[in-house]
Amino acid sequence: MKAVAHAAEWLRAQKSVRLVSHFDADGLCGCAIMKAALSAVGIETELEVLPVLTRAALARLPRDEPLLFIDVGSALPELDAYNAFVIDHHKSDAMPEQMLNPWSEGLDGGRDACSATLCLRVAQEFGEQDALLPIAIIGLLADSQEKRGLRGVNKAVVDTAVEKGLVSVEERLRLFGYERKGLASMLVQSRDLRIPGVTGNPHGARRMLEELGIPLRSGGRETRYNDLSAEQKAALLAMGRRRATRHPATTIHITILHEEGLFRDARQVATLLNACGRLEHAELGVAMLLGDAEARQAGKTLLNEYRDTLREAYAWLQTSKDVERGERFVIANARDKVRPSIIGTVCSMATRSGDVGRDVVVVGLARVGGLTKVSLRVNDHSERDVHTLLQSILEGFDAECGGHRVAAGAVIKTEDEARFIERAKALLSK
Repeated sequence: MKAVAHAAEWLRAQKSVRLVSHFDADGLCGCAIMKAALSAVGIETELEVLPVLTRAALARLPRDEPLLFIDVGSALPELDAYNAFVIDHHKSDAMPEQMLNPWSEGLDGGRDACSATLCLRVAQEFGEQDALLPIAIIGLLADSQEKRGLRGVNKAVVDTAVEKGLVSVEERLRLFGYERKGLASMLVQSRDLRIPGVTGNPHGARRMLEELGIPLRSGGRETRYNDLSAEQKAALLAMGRRRATRHPATTIHITILHEEGLFRDARQVATLLNACGRLEHAELGVAMLLGDAEARQAGKTLLNEYRDTLREAYAWLQTSKDVERGERFVIANARDKVRPSIIGTVCSMATRSGDVGRDVVVVGLARVGGLTKVSLRVNDHSERDVHTLLQSILEGFDAECGGHRVAAGAVIKTEDEARFIERAKALLSK
């Protein structure tokens, strides 16, 4: 990509840079990569993390200070008036000139490259960056870019990390918590993998493991995946594939080999980073990625708070009378009942839950500071493009929009909520 060298050239001309990032895990991974790479060559950095880069937020930033935008900025061509460079994978019709974006290079920003893997490519212009490869991989998993198979920049990053012995890649059932949960608990609690008589059924999960000859307990605790032999792992995978009612039943699992405990599971680290960003502890997340032991301990505590917050918000989505449901959409206007920082995550949970169809678009609205954040999500395996749909819905609105095929967002005036919802229902029903 030609813009990689352009980004590095711009950075080399700076003595210090403010990293302005989106607050999700992909953005924080990009920040950690750039902070480490730039610090190594004597370029100072400071961090500013935003839930959304609105024009109002942009107006508060200095025009003459070097600004590196990470995972935000593609939809703001007015950035050309700033001393700025953008590294972002989101699609937009009007992009700034000083930018590294896969869409401008003939690549798909929803599958070929995320912001973290783009940042790694830029960092590699400053020298060997093997230690940062796992961080880029966490970013692509956080953005769900592996769901339909690795390719492009993402595949090159993973292949290099495997070749250098930094990570291992294997096919596993679509379960969550491999490094910290017992097998039976994962099977019972799974949202992505649905097995009749097992999902949500502790007795059924125990019976399935007994059928496979897998003991329920090992070493005084519930048996975990890493306790299994190669033969038991293969048998579990085969039975899960055979009995699952939602497909694909498997996914790519990436283990960071030099880490321990929770931090070995790249997907689990991505969730931990999202907890940091969405609960306003973004700097903690970046420090955690760069190996700070105190930050890692604090992050584990924060993860429990994040899970509780998501659980409460998702329960509201399932039970509230304010949620409108059509054949091809779910629209949840949370107003002040759900944090705007997690409304998109809650919508994503719904698309994976089995409670809505594969092609149902889930729309969430939540208020922040006199404005309303809008999030659209669709199942990773749907052919619907929510970014294009959101652009159509917003025609005639004073709004800012960004995103890609399975996830898109915007900020609208709160007074426009009712008009937005009516237009969304009309267009999403088609």
